[in-house]
Amino acid sequence: MKLSKLRRAFSIGFSLLLFTLLTLGFQNFSVIDKPRMFHMGFDYGASPLNADPNGDILAQNTVKNEMAFELWSQVADATISHPSVPWKTLISRARKLVRNRNLAFNVAADKAAKEVVDNFIVPQVQKFRDKGYFIVYTIDPLNGLDRSKLEPPPELRELNLDLDDTESILVYSSFVSAIAQLVKPDYLGLATEVNFFNGNCQPNRPCEFFDKIKSLTKAGHDRIVSDNGFIPKFFIGINIDKPHFQLMPGVFPIDKQDFPFIDAVGVTAYPGLWAAQPGDVPKDYLSKPTSNLGLPILVVESGWPSNKAGEGAQRRWVKRFFDDIITDYVIFVSQLIFTDFDPGIVRPPSIVELFGQTGIVHFDLTKKPAFQIWKKNFKRPFHPKSN
Repeated sequence: MKLSKLRRAFSIGFSLLLFTLLTLGFQNFSVIDKPRMFHMGFDYGASPLNADPNGDILAQNTVKNEMAFELWSQVADATISHPSVPWKTLISRARKLVRNRNLAFNVAADKAAKEVVDNFIVPQVQKFRDKGYFIVYTIDPLNGLDRSKLEPPPELRELNLDLDDTESILVYSSFVSAIAQLVKPDYLGLATEVNFFNGNCQPNRPCEFFDKIKSLTKAGHDRIVSDNGFIPKFFIGINIDKPHFQLMPGVFPIDKQDFPFIDAVGVTAYPGLWAAQPGDVPKDYLSKPTSNLGLPILVVESGWPSNKAGEGAQRRWVKRFFDDIITDYVIFVSQLIFTDFDPGIVRPPSIVELFGQTGIVHFDLTKKPAFQIWKKNFKRPFHPKSN
């Protein structure tokens, strides 16, 4: 009798142990194979792929050779580009067409924009279109290298123009229209890091420069819709590091009423600019500054430089981002660059220091530890949301 009870107790204990092990095993399985509901990719490069070959100092053609593109293709199903509006090129070409062919400026602006996009941008993006990539474009009409001033970008200032001048509005609208109709991106961003410019907006206080950005982007949106052609989904970009390193006083999140036409919000995320270690980044780093919008999120720029606290810290950041920080609203995640900057190209030291080593592979295509974490997440079963 005692032996029978002992056997029964052993049997019950073994069953409980087996159940526990199986439960833990399935829990671990579910974590490892949790569906990936977001696209993943990298910036395919700015100039010389940009419309303006001299326009973007962050030029990094990371897919200019087949070896790089093959490695890239193992861990990406999407790409993004961040072209600045080539103001000087477009306005000078449009003015020349007005003089030489007696065209109205809006017609001339359309011709100039289509020529630039068709010649410089379409051939480069076609490689990704052929592979069925999810394509994001985010246009920067402002000064991408200096967000601290409430003023138009240097190219417009050289022409004595502001964002609300007629020529500026027409050229911008023509450029974003050409991107929409010729590139046909899935998502199109009409301005970048706009929350750097609403810091002077207070209740019952004029907000002139931010209002100009709102009016410019609305004009671009309305032009694309009126074309009766391809209409991408629209977003506006914000910087979620601003509350941490305070380039400008005050933190004022954007409101959907500022940009009522947007379908999503794009975020720029470089916590390595202010955090000593990945563990210093709060879990609500992404959710807190976007929760008031209730919109899908595109992480249009991100990265942790491996020259800050080492390649191990970069690996920990990528892991922490995917494990703890990403939210259910995210539909796209991008690093700024796939490879580190080409050391043979001279760039301002500050740019190299901040962004030059945010790639998950070295410039010679040797993999960093972060590559495997990125790849592990990319290989999760992909079940995109219906956006």
